[in-house]
Amino acid sequence: MFLLFETPFGKSLEGKVVKLKRIPYQGQSLYQVEETINIYLKRGDIFYLDGLHKDHIEVFTKKGAIRSVLNLDGLDNEPNFLIGYKQGRRLNL
Repeated sequence: MFLLFETPFGKSLEGKVVKLKRIPYQGQSLYQVEETINIYLKRGDIFYLDGLHKDHIEVFTKKGAIRSVLNLDGLDNEPNFLIGYKQGRRLNL
């Protein structure tokens, strides 16, 4: 079970995201936002739970560019976003 959906923030996502049938990214399932939730999770965005630390989600635009990184409580994790952005992290969709 995806730990995120057991948190209060994760429960607020119910009915607003769908699990994609695509091959999981680095062993982590991909989820797509069906309706805009906030400035960090917009309709069409794709996210997954970080497989190494399992303490944040990485959010990408529908074109694969990194949009944000959120802690499991839904708060912005700017330091991890900046790392991913500087690395040019992308999802190959």
